[in-house]
Amino acid sequence: PKTEEPHTSPPSDFTAGKDAEFQFNLFPNPCKNYITLSWCSEEEMAGRGTIEIRNSQGVLMHTVKATNNCDQKIVPLSDWNSGNYIAVFRWGSIRKTMPFVVVR
Repeated sequence: PKTEEPHTSPPSDFTAGKDAEFQFNLFPNPCKNYITLSWCSEEEMAGRGTIEIRNSQGVLMHTVKATNNCDQKIVPLSDWNSGNYIAVFRWGSIRKTMPFVVVR
């Protein structure tokens, strides 16, 4: 069987335009064994960001510290149940929320 390989770069439609101050994305969605979180901010805000991943009941499943303006992190999901989750990115006064689905 084919195994799911982690992506090392965001999809081509992730490029931040000149008008964009902040980009946050996650992929693949739906996901199976991992989710890649990608973000990029034009403003210098290093050391102030966090990403919280919660399940559909609001239980905190994972936290990622965002210490660089532009970066990505791969979160392994092998022991997570199928279902709906939400990633909440907080960076200074910025708050972005993105839902995703884990399938088994």
